[in-house]
Amino acid sequence: MQWLTFQWLEFIREYREKAKHNLSNSGMPEPDLKSLGIDTSYEHYLDAAGEVEYRFTEALSRRLRVDQDLIIPTVGGTEAIFIALSHLSSVSKRIHVPLPEYEPMFLVPESLGIETSKIESKVMPGRISKNESIAMTLPNNPTAQYSDRISLLDNVIHSEGLIYIDETFRDFLPSGTRPTLFDGSETMVVSGTMTKFYGLSNLRTGWIISSEHNVAGMRRIKDLTSINNASFSLYIAAQAIQKWNYFKEAEDNLINKNLRVAREYLEGLPGISYKEPEGAPFIFLSYSKNIESVKLAKLAVERYGILFAPGSFFGEEHHIRVCLTSNKPEEDFNVLKEFLKKEAV
Repeated sequence: MQWLTFQWLEFIREYREKAKHNLSNSGMPEPDLKSLGIDTSYEHYLDAAGEVEYRFTEALSRRLRVDQDLIIPTVGGTEAIFIALSHLSSVSKRIHVPLPEYEPMFLVPESLGIETSKIESKVMPGRISKNESIAMTLPNNPTAQYSDRISLLDNVIHSEGLIYIDETFRDFLPSGTRPTLFDGSETMVVSGTMTKFYGLSNLRTGWIISSEHNVAGMRRIKDLTSINNASFSLYIAAQAIQKWNYFKEAEDNLINKNLRVAREYLEGLPGISYKEPEGAPFIFLSYSKNIESVKLAKLAVERYGILFAPGSFFGEEHHIRVCLTSNKPEEDFNVLKEFLKKEAV
């Protein structure tokens, strides 16, 4: 077993302070909780401290329409991914990961020494055996696509092997969309987080949902990592989930505005293309110049002060992931446009 490097995280740590135009943040801005009527009083929390985890899982079960006992609170989405993939690795000989994909989805099983099949989505196996699993983000990070990935599941949904879906960006899909793909199946595992849609990264709160059998196995893993979540974070998170409609309105307003700005500045740029995002706050741009995406990203931040994610970190070269959460999109995308014209085509 050898722990592999989370390249995107290291890149952010090295270059974030140099960025004047941060187009790397895939989460919504931190909300004003008090304006939403969310109680942040520590004294009030102490009065309810013994019931906090129950309140969190109850709020989440109502929002997602799943059995409360099938929810495991986690320390952010990162722990959820680690626990879920550790569980898959314990029962699988091979894990299929369709590319491009968020790094930890293949780094965790690779680090644990499990055969990890990183393949193009169009060559995904039609069915998987009991000793195989599939892991993917849906909507996909980094492409923000949903329909093509959901079609992959149609072929494998009734297979014997486990299917793990990280639903970090699911709430960015249109209102009225089914809140989770989890259907009670013995072979499905899903996870989520308060970090992106709710903008509550400082809470470090996420969750895993699966069948009773899988939940029992994953709880044993959590007992060896964090045991419990910080209960004050769960206290805030439970209230935020009940305000979902307010968060959805804020998300729609910001992302739709920024997407319009992005279209305006990127339209007509030769050698630059992307698919419209279907359910996530970013676009995955392809560029024509023969330069590695990491080199392009370093050039962007060092000379232009722009920070974005290199596509190679997700397994697809000559692409960059550009996020739509900026509070000054006109300024940021104007600089991005000039950078792309001079350096990427």
